[in-house]
Amino acid sequence: MRSLALFRVALGAAVLYDAVTRFGDLTAFLTDDGVLPRVFCFQDMHPLRLSVYMINGSAPFAAALLFLQAAAAAALLAGWRTRIAACVTWFLVISVQLRNPLVLQGGDILLRMLAFWAMFLPLGAAYSVDRALDTSGRAAPRVALSGGTIALLSQTLMVYLFSAALKTSPEWHRDGSAIYYALSLEQFSTPLGTWLLGFPDFLVLLTHFTWWIEAAGPLLLLAPFGGGAVRVLGVFVFAAFHLAMGACLRLGTFPLFDLVSLVPFLPSSFWDSLEAALRKGKEEVRIYFDADCGFCKKSVYLIREMFALAGAPVIPAQADPVTHELMLRHNSWIVEAGGRRYHKFDAFVELVRASPVFSFLAPVLRLKPVHAAGTSAYEWTASHRAKASLPLAWLRFTPAPAEPGTLAGGAAFLFLIYVFFWNWSTLPGGERFTLPRGYERPGKLLYLDQKWDMFSPYPLKMDGWYVIQAKLADGSRVDFFR
Repeated sequence: MRSLALFRVALGAAVLYDAVTRFGDLTAFLTDDGVLPRVFCFQDMHPLRLSVYMINGSAPFAAALLFLQAAAAAALLAGWRTRIAACVTWFLVISVQLRNPLVLQGGDILLRMLAFWAMFLPLGAAYSVDRALDTSGRAAPRVALSGGTIALLSQTLMVYLFSAALKTSPEWHRDGSAIYYALSLEQFSTPLGTWLLGFPDFLVLLTHFTWWIEAAGPLLLLAPFGGGAVRVLGVFVFAAFHLAMGACLRLGTFPLFDLVSLVPFLPSSFWDSLEAALRKGKEEVRIYFDADCGFCKKSVYLIREMFALAGAPVIPAQADPVTHELMLRHNSWIVEAGGRRYHKFDAFVELVRASPVFSFLAPVLRLKPVHAAGTSAYEWTASHRAKASLPLAWLRFTPAPAEPGTLAGGAAFLFLIYVFFWNWSTLPGGERFTLPRGYERPGKLLYLDQKWDMFSPYPLKMDGWYVIQAKLADGSRVDFFR
């Protein structure tokens, strides 16, 4: 569940990043004043594919939809109304991609597939707003096994396995020259990639390593032995692989979104070891709040959940006369740690110090200027609770919705089988396994079609660059683009 919680945060951040970066080219790519007016989309788009961007072709409308995508991604990141946020996020991601398929690449395909499988997962069960304000009394499970979790992991494995299967040329196998050709493409290569061209023997080894890591590396991610250590090794090997690729080749968002897809493979043992190391030497904390203040109660429950302090008791200050008197005297919540009681901003600093996630910030918060500003902010908040509570007014203590059940898990598993055969049909000779006529409709409707043919069957061997030819008043011609 901790891996799924981090995956939720990473996916929400990725979709938020996707929305923000599209603002820079909004008019050019998402409006009728750009390179692809809707009339051309209507001509070429599959009739089953739905994009809300087709309703209106103006820049303000497109901007509003991108703002909505960013808001849905932020809700997913925070884990507020998580399942609804996941569904809205997926729909808006495929909508913006369908508006202009000409500017998509592998990272966009992976993002929409991760967003699709997210709808079938219990993403709000840990470290979320939903969990913090849950009144159902249900204990948080430690692990999840369902059609949705199987599908999520399998999607990542298919990216690697089918990518390796599509690399069929001698450049990838006999000659070992594929990486050399890839780094020779100026439109992709970075300065580091260009520098590596001076080591052709090393590039042969790198070519074979790349193919084998895609073909056999997934075994590390599934290893049932080693107490989880082998799986952790697999995650870090693939993470290093993607970071290295991103340093040598301009691949857009693909390496970044690949890192997001690796998070769910982290086993419980990884988090247990990490949490034990981070909690070492930290005292247990108790949090006291004003039971007559709804804003205060929401705040402490949210802080406890987001700071990964789920085991810390949250107690009304009125339940203890000494603490209640201290609360009234300082007009403050109280945090007890190591036999001492802290109030105001010092209480917040103590919770940060006790958090296994944010403890590294505690020394910064203790700096005099920061501490003074924090204390002033807390005192203003305590004196203006009505105004300070407005940002949290729309949050309610409610029973968190039940996690996706057997029906959702079964549907996810059926979609997984469908996606597997779709990928199978992209292989050389896979035409005979093409889905029967009519069976491609769900894939078109839900935008599940995919092909992982990066530098396959071999990298391009012809390079080039864009030129915009323009004529000046004196008749001479220039490259306007530069």
